[in-house]
Amino acid sequence: MSGTIQSRMGTQKRHLIFYGWLIVATGMLVQALGYGARYSFSVIFLSLLEHFQWPRDITAAMLSVHMMTYGIVAPVAGGLVDKIGPRRTMGIGATLLALSLTLSAWGDKPWHLYLTFGLLAGAGLCLIGSVLFTTVLRNWFERRRGIALSLLFAGTGAAFGFYPVVAFLITSVGWRNTFLVEAIVIATIILPLLLLIVRYHPRDKGLFRDGVLKASIAQIHGLSAHADRDELLRWLSSLKKPPRHLFVTYGEPQVAESFSHFLREKTGWSISVPEYQAEALLE
Repeated sequence: MSGTIQSRMGTQKRHLIFYGWLIVATGMLVQALGYGARYSFSVIFLSLLEHFQWPRDITAAMLSVHMMTYGIVAPVAGGLVDKIGPRRTMGIGATLLALSLTLSAWGDKPWHLYLTFGLLAGAGLCLIGSVLFTTVLRNWFERRRGIALSLLFAGTGAAFGFYPVVAFLITSVGWRNTFLVEAIVIATIILPLLLLIVRYHPRDKGLFRDGVLKASIAQIHGLSAHADRDELLRWLSSLKKPPRHLFVTYGEPQVAESFSHFLREKTGWSISVPEYQAEALLE
C-alpha cells in the first residue's frame, strides 16, 4: 500500500520582544553597574591615599586581592549554577556585593578593605558577572548568540563610563558615601532585576531557543510499521541530516519497540519508544 506524507515546520507564537533579549538587557546593565563598582576603586584609590596616608602599594593591592578572588571564585560560581541555578546564584552574588560595598564605607584600616572590597566584593561580583551570564545566554540563543554575547560585553565596557560619576560623588559626598551609593544601586536595581528577569533556560518561560521551535511535524497517512516499514525507512533515509534522536510513538508498545529496533539496526540512529505522558525537550 502506498502512503502519503505531509510535513510542516513547527512554530511558536511570537511575542513582540523575545524574552531572551530582556535577559541580554539585564546583563548589560548588571555588567555596567557591577563592574563599574570594581573600576570605581581607581578613582576612590586617590581619596584613600589622601585620607589615610597609606603606602601606595598596600592600597593598590586591595584591587589585586579583588581581582584574584574573582578568578578563584569563578569555578565555584559554575558549580553553584549547576546546583541551585543562576537566579539564586546571582541573588547571592548581588547581596554579597551590596554588603561588601556597605562595609567598605566604614573601613579604617587596610585589612578592613582587603576583606570587604578585596574578598567579599570580588566574590560577589564573580557571582553576577560574565561567567554566569555567558552560561545563561548560551541556553537562550543559538543563531543570534554572537550578537547577544557582544551586547553583554558591551555592558562591561560601559562600566568605564562611570569614572566621572564616581569622581563627582566623591567631591560631593565623600568616598565613604560613594561606597554607600554604589551599595544602594546594587541592592535596589541589580538585585531585583536578577530575581525578576533572569531564567536559566527558555523552557522556564515556555519558550524555545531563539524563540523558534526547530522541529518538523509530520503527518503520515496510510502507512503502518508492519506492512510499510521499508517505505518508512526509505523516507527517513532521505533526510538531509540525521536527527539527534528519533521517537517512535506509532502502534502498540510491542509493535513500536519492534519497529524502533529495526530502525536502529538499519540507521544506527538514537531511537527510543517514549513512555506514556513522557516529556521531551525539543531544541
